[in-house]
Amino acid sequence: MLDSPGDSLVEILKGPWLDGSKIDCFNLCPQKYYYRYVMHIRPKGGPGSALSFGHAIHKAMEVLYGGNPFTMVICPLHGSGHCQFCERSNGFMPAIAGAFLAAYPEDPEDDKDVRTRSRGLEILTAYIRKYRRDVFKTLAVEVPFSIPFSGFTYVGRIDLIGQWENEEIRPVDHKHTTRFGEMFNEQFHLSGAITGYIRTTHLLTRASGAPPVTRAMINGLRVTTRIQDESFARPVTSRTPEEIAQWEDAVQRTHDRIQTMHNNEYWPRHAPFACWAYNKRCEYWSLCTNSRQTAKDIIDGDFEVVEWSPFDEI
Repeated sequence: MLDSPGDSLVEILKGPWLDGSKIDCFNLCPQKYYYRYVMHIRPKGGPGSALSFGHAIHKAMEVLYGGNPFTMVICPLHGSGHCQFCERSNGFMPAIAGAFLAAYPEDPEDDKDVRTRSRGLEILTAYIRKYRRDVFKTLAVEVPFSIPFSGFTYVGRIDLIGQWENEEIRPVDHKHTTRFGEMFNEQFHLSGAITGYIRTTHLLTRASGAPPVTRAMINGLRVTTRIQDESFARPVTSRTPEEIAQWEDAVQRTHDRIQTMHNNEYWPRHAPFACWAYNKRCEYWSLCTNSRQTAKDIIDGDFEVVEWSPFDEI
């Protein structure tokens, strides 16, 4: 299996490509897609606490499943004046904690935000305690992939690939959330990104004679003020051959629609529902609600050019 992007994937990104994030954004609102993935702009100030916290959890999970999580390392914040986590250990801490803090070095400015550094370390401690005897064997972590389509390549990265005692192999996707329940579980059944992970894992493992890959596991971590056993959940979602074929057709058609909009230089807005998706106002709201000249001034002052790559760090 692949364990790094490698020159081949670097070359692939020089040509036409899509990934799950680009497709989800385009399906939500083509105008937003234009701002983010054609103009390559995003608001200044970084990705925000939710994305940064999730990224830090992913880095910790990468060390937990792919490295030596309990090897003592120098605290990445030691001596910076921003750390109170290694005072009793003379500047050292387990590698898994160091990976989290290196990716999430400061608490959010909002005092009501539950995504604090202490909360993150508490989640990791409780997670290790709950799953100290895990039900699967790790085959690979952070696996980059590419699937060729007509005129472009679909790319991405799988958080983890595991093998269960019955020899079944599944991709595992780490997700942090503030609530569990039916809405959390059901959202993954129609997730194109998860379908892509299942399809890719099957393509990567079929040569070894492994059983067909039809299921994925969501490794859910709930971020709340109280962390307990119920703060973790692992719903499983499956795909039939028909659903895989439907996904491949949808990916191809999405690419073709994007190309049509490129050619016509027309990117419609999916207002108003896309403007308030995920219970927050779209970060490009000010650009859509002002004149072109005012929007240009706003871009010059409040936005920065950051090109998206599925293999880049946040």
